[in-house]
Order: sequence, then structure tokens, then C-alpha cells
Amino acid sequence: MNNIKKLREAAGMTQAELAARLQLTTPSVTKWELGRANPTYDNLIQLAEIFGVSLDEVAGRKTSAQKGGVVDGEKAPYVV
Repeated sequence: MNNIKKLREAAGMTQAELAARLQLTTPSVTKWELGRANPTYDNLIQLAEIFGVSLDEVAGRKTSAQKGGVVDGEKAPYVV
């Protein structure tokens, strides 16, 4: 599941406002948030830029630090 709704709400934006920034329709944003469709790669990049986050965060993927991977040469703790 992606984090688009969480990021949009945290930014204080409506679906219509986000859709306008992306030059898309509101139903497109709704479908992304409900998991009925996926944004294109270009849209993911725009979303990351709008929200000031990484592509991984937009997509809802955990980073290696969140998974307990190696960060700066040391094993990062798991995030629960």
C-alpha cells in the first residue's frame, strides 16, 4: 500500500488540490489512495517532490534502516 493519502493529509491538501498540482483528475488520486490504480513513475517523482520525501516513502516501501539493514557500516535496528 502506498502512503499518498497519509502524505497528502499531512500536507493539508485535498484530493482536488493534489490532482490540480499534478494536472490530473481527482478520481485518479482517489484510485491511487484506494489501491485501485498506481501512479506512473513520473507521477511518483512529482509526488515525492511535492511532499518533500523519497520515492520509497511515497510508495510505502521500508528503507534498509527500517528493515534492519546496514546503515553507515552498522546494522540498523528494526522499526516496529
